[in-house]
Amino acid sequence: MDLSIVIPAIRPDRWVAVYESAKLSCAKHSFEIIFVGPYDPPDELKDNPQIKYIEDWGTSCRCVHIGVLVAEAPIFARMDDDAILFPDGLDQAIDMYNSVNNPIDMILLRYREGENFTGAVHDNSYYLAKTAYHTRAILAGQPPKTILGIIPFEELNIPDHFLNAPVFLMGKDHFIDMGGYDCRFEHMAWGSHDLCYRVQRNGGTIHLSSIEVANIDWFGNLGGDHAPVEEAVQKNDGPLLKEMQQDPNIVNRIKIDFNNWKDSPEVWSRRFTEGKSQS
Repeated sequence: MDLSIVIPAIRPDRWVAVYESAKLSCAKHSFEIIFVGPYDPPDELKDNPQIKYIEDWGTSCRCVHIGVLVAEAPIFARMDDDAILFPDGLDQAIDMYNSVNNPIDMILLRYREGENFTGAVHDNSYYLAKTAYHTRAILAGQPPKTILGIIPFEELNIPDHFLNAPVFLMGKDHFIDMGGYDCRFEHMAWGSHDLCYRVQRNGGTIHLSSIEVANIDWFGNLGGDHAPVEEAVQKNDGPLLKEMQQDPNIVNRIKIDFNNWKDSPEVWSRRFTEGKSQS
């Protein structure tokens, strides 16, 4: 097994499309997809040996940890279930990771964002921590040079050259050794920011994939099943990241306890109530 694709998953109606696109994106390498979420996979995937499913009702960060624990491949990719993978994208990312041959490096999987899989292309500056925050603040109608319009980026202890990798490929053992996500973050995008800063502070390099790997169908859609994510960003994840990165001692925070996911609630109350999804 060359690659384990771990997906916190709430949209089983899309999983067949994710799988079919993965076969084209990872045609040269063997792979498995691990869906972690509350809903059963569609019948078309239930007996597929490339598919694993684990039931969990927790946050997406918690679900990634649970998926990584059963991953069989030495490399794993973190992906979304509202994504379509582009042909040859994962194959090239795996080849890049293997050619770099540094176990503490990561591959940032460049992607498009947009509804109906017609997302806009992002230039490389989009993935810089500084530029990404500024861009998202402006798009949200908030003042420039802020995270969530609250404090200037310059007040944070994030070097200008640091990258964010919301979706990425890295060694499974490296992810575990770094402690994975800080599961106080509810959504994996913000958990990924924190992870990326720790990887880079540890001397690792984040390499941008040579081509776009996926189109993720969420940008601009803050209602429906994305409403809990936006609420988590505003009320928990954004404030938590700001608080952490304002602390001068953050530069010494690199590795954390991988088992911190066990402290995360078994049910993500912002999305699920009594076993039913909030939409």
